[in-house]
Amino acid sequence: MRNEEGLILEGGLTLTQEDVRKVQLAKAAVASAWRVLLSMEEVLEGELTLYMAGAFGSSLPLEDLVILGLVPSQVKGLVPLGNVSLLGAEVVALSRSCLKRVEKLVGDVEVMDLALWDGYQETYLESLHFPG
Repeated sequence: MRNEEGLILEGGLTLTQEDVRKVQLAKAAVASAWRVLLSMEEVLEGELTLYMAGAFGSSLPLEDLVILGLVPSQVKGLVPLGNVSLLGAEVVALSRSCLKRVEKLVGDVEVMDLALWDGYQETYLESLHFPG
């Protein structure tokens, strides 16, 4: 059923064109980041397992994420972690050894500005499309 605002879903929720566009833009950002990551020589080829923090990871089955184009087909496993940010903060605050490990990891992190990646704009635009 439709109204002036959009499509009325179960439970009285309304899906608008703006909602679809926001999902499309977010999907393109995630999918294009995957494509850049998988194009790097340092990333091993083969099957990947995705460890996903937050409620999103426990809400959608892996198959749906692949069908939507949010994750590549190389991802064969999804491990939902839930809300681990608070747990991580507690562990680091209470354990000196964990804090030292985190400090070392932070030093090893390489920040990538995807917008500066050669061909990223084209990759992002290609990723706007939903498969199917």
